[in-house]
Amino acid sequence: MPLFKCRSHSSRSYTRRVDKPPQPSRHYAFVDVLRGVASLLVLLFHQQVHVFMDYPTKPIPQGSFTWWVFLGFFDLGKFAVVLFFLVSGFLIPATLRRPGATLAVFTRSRFFRLYPAYWLSLGFVLVVIAATGGWKTLRWGDVLVNVTMLQKFVGRPDLVGAYWTLQIELIFYALCAVLFRVGRLHRTDVAQWGAMGGALVCAALRGATGKPLPVALFLALTFMFAGDRLRIGDKDPALRGHAMRSAVLAVLVVVPVALLGYRDEALRYCTSYAAAMAVFLVCWRAAKAFEGEGLLRRLSRFLGDISYGMYVLSPTVLLWVGHGLHKPFENRWLTGLTVIGLSVLAAWLSWRFVERPAIAWGRRKGLPAG
Repeated sequence: MPLFKCRSHSSRSYTRRVDKPPQPSRHYAFVDVLRGVASLLVLLFHQQVHVFMDYPTKPIPQGSFTWWVFLGFFDLGKFAVVLFFLVSGFLIPATLRRPGATLAVFTRSRFFRLYPAYWLSLGFVLVVIAATGGWKTLRWGDVLVNVTMLQKFVGRPDLVGAYWTLQIELIFYALCAVLFRVGRLHRTDVAQWGAMGGALVCAALRGATGKPLPVALFLALTFMFAGDRLRIGDKDPALRGHAMRSAVLAVLVVVPVALLGYRDEALRYCTSYAAAMAVFLVCWRAAKAFEGEGLLRRLSRFLGDISYGMYVLSPTVLLWVGHGLHKPFENRWLTGLTVIGLSVLAAWLSWRFVERPAIAWGRRKGLPAG
């Protein structure tokens, strides 16, 4: 944590920045690459663990390749999700620091960015349920609550397991809005310390009581606010050292949190969170290497465009196509390439015909793309 005089310097620096004439918003190509790769890694994780290894019906053999990379020493899915959280932290608070930003504009822009593709994915789930004869077990109350994306807040299950991270995103948005409203959005270092404290308390109580307290929520917020400190450090070189310390603190706090709250799973928590931060930091420091023109630039844009659609649509593609192909043929290459291809296609169609039009409509209403 920066010393008090450093925090005061951070506050003064922020005041100077907002007093400057409006500057064009910079597009970070490395962020597009990271969120595109993360969405693909989430798909690969679920494919390997739940389709190829049939977990949790069958245990993962300790010492196997899957144990080492996916669910034992390391957790590829958790690594990818933490990358998403860092990207959100790097991008979202900065939209509220733009000249002329308001809470109304922020709320509407987030709505048009998240909900259209999310509703498409819900419709896709219902189509798959209908095609596989699962209507009888479907609880329509759960479906209606899932439409709001608030199901976890009222104790209802997610129709798709991947949706759990979206509720964390909503909480993060709400916290950013509160910090903006009270004029403290430049003090996300304090918010990060609060998140770390919450993670430690919940982990200790979870370990002592065995109750499933929201440790993951506070860890996610810790990394999100660390991502914002890196964004601030990118804008103001004088604060880059403080940003790096925030990143290191986020990683260090995972160790006691994992030992207190997760015990036998502590190792994979530590390795996965630390690896995600390390990859993000390397890309952050080498950001200009991603910003050339040509094929690489177009690829990074494409990955960024389809990343959200991949995240919300690919689990249903995997459930429907992955299981359907793997059981009769037992050919991992056939299953894997088909699922990846269809997931990318579904995500691109979502971007082209749902997400991009929604964003364009928002722009016509004076909303930023976000």
